[in-house]
This record gives sequence, C-alpha cells and structure tokens, in this order.
Amino acid sequence: MTDQEKAHLAVSKLQKEIPSMKERAEKWIIDTEKKAMDAGLFITELNQKKKSINSEITPMKTQAYQSYKKVADFVDRVLDPIDEIIAIIKPKIASFLCEENQKRQATADKIAIANQKIQDAANKNTEAALKKGDFKTAHKIDNQIQKQLKEAPEKISPVGTDLIDNWQYEIMDTKKIPERYWLPSELDTALIAKEIRLFKEKAAIPGLRIFNKPTLRFK
Repeated sequence: MTDQEKAHLAVSKLQKEIPSMKERAEKWIIDTEKKAMDAGLFITELNQKKKSINSEITPMKTQAYQSYKKVADFVDRVLDPIDEIIAIIKPKIASFLCEENQKRQATADKIAIANQKIQDAANKNTEAALKKGDFKTAHKIDNQIQKQLKEAPEKISPVGTDLIDNWQYEIMDTKKIPERYWLPSELDTALIAKEIRLFKEKAAIPGLRIFNKPTLRFK
C-alpha cells in the first residue's frame, strides 16, 4: 500500500468517526469528577487521532511541497529577468521626475513671489479706492488682479506611481565633519541619518554632500 493510499484510508476512517464523536461531545454533561476525567481522556484520544493523521499525511505534504518548490523556482527563474529590467528603468524615471520637479518647484517659487508682489500692489490700490468710497474701482482692481496672477506648474506624478524621498550622504572630507557627529572611534552614522531625514534638503553638515536619490514606487 502506498503512502497516499494509507493516508486516504486513515482520513476516510476519521471522517466516519467524526459525527459520533461530535454528538458525544455535545451530549456530554460534566457534573462529577469521573466525568471530567473521562472528558480529559477523550480529548487526549482526539489529539492522538490528529497526530496519527498528520503522521500519515506528512509524506504527502513533503512530496507536494517539493513539487511546489520546483514550480516556484522555475517561475522565479522566468520572472527574475523582468524584475531586473524594471530595476534598470525605475531609477531612470525617478531621476528624471526628481530633476524635473525640482525645476518646476523653482519656477513655482518664482511665480509665488511675483504673484505676491502683484497682490500686495493691488491690495494697496484697493484700500486707497475704498478710502475714497470708490467701490467700482476697487471691484475692478479685484477682477484685474485675478487675470494677472499666474498659475504655478504642477509636479509630475505619473498615474499609479509615487516618488519616495531617499535622502543619502557622501563623505567629502572627514576633517570638516563637526565633533558632535563623531563617536569615540567612528562617525555616528545613526545621528547623521536621523538629522538628514529630519531636515531633508535643509540639512547641512560640513564635510558631507547631502542629496536626494528618490525611488519610484508603483501602486
């Protein structure tokens, strides 16, 4: 008899016993010490049945896992090159997005400053008109200002992606790194990393080049 036949026979026998065992458990009223002891022995018997079934099925599980492992390894070998290709493309997209968004942010900052100047000048003119009781002119200025203000360019964010900041640093000159970033015999890399994560583009540590190398995450 094969391992599979033995397991099938053991499972079939157990399945036939389960209804009567369940009925016994449901009807069992434990109101004496002996009945409590008998119930404990019954649980021991059930656990032994579980152990026996697991023992019969283990060879099948092992064989099934080995078959699964072969298939999984094969799939990995087929798909790994695709992951390698994706790993080549993603940094290129991330690099472009980071550079382009930095340009757009710089443009947006300039537009914000220019818009603020226009708004400030308009506010002064509006206040002057209101003081004179010239509500028509004040309303006209308000309408004109809306046409003069420029919209800042939006950051690029391809559908289904997130550009995740990944701030890093490069040691340029250890002699220039302040004492507070040193342990007795080496750099306190944990402190440096923490400070860079906290201040990001505003972080400035002498002797280090701090830069953002964003990673692209697909949703």
